[in-house]
Amino acid sequence: MKHTLIFALSAALIATVAQAQPGPSAEPPNPDTDRDGKVTFAEFTASQAARQSRMFSRMDTNKDGKITQGEMDAMAQRAEAAGSQSAGWRGGRPGRRHDAAGRQQGRRGHQG
Repeated sequence: MKHTLIFALSAALIATVAQAQPGPSAEPPNPDTDRDGKVTFAEFTASQAARQSRMFSRMDTNKDGKITQGEMDAMAQRAEAAGSQSAGWRGGRPGRRHDAAGRQQGRRGHQG
C-alpha cells in the first residue's frame, strides 16, 4: 500500500511537472513577485505552496480535502494519457533506470 501511494504521488508530480512546462511562447512563472531581480525565501516558498495547492486540488476530484487511493489511481492514468511517456516516465517504480527500448534496468545497470 505504501509503495502504491508513493508511486501514485510520484506519477502525479511528474504529470504536474510535464503539464507545467511552458510552451515556446509562454513565459515561465516568475516567483520574484516584487520584481526586484532577486527571489527571497518567502517568495520561493509562496510560489511552491501555490503550485502544491493546485496539484492537490487537481488530485482531490471530489473536493473533500482528502486524496483517496482511487483519486491517486485516476491521476496516474491521466498522467499516462497526457503523454508522460514522452517526458521520460516509463512506469515502474520511481528511480528505476530504463534502457533506450524502455526495458527496466536494475540498480547497477543490468536487466532486472
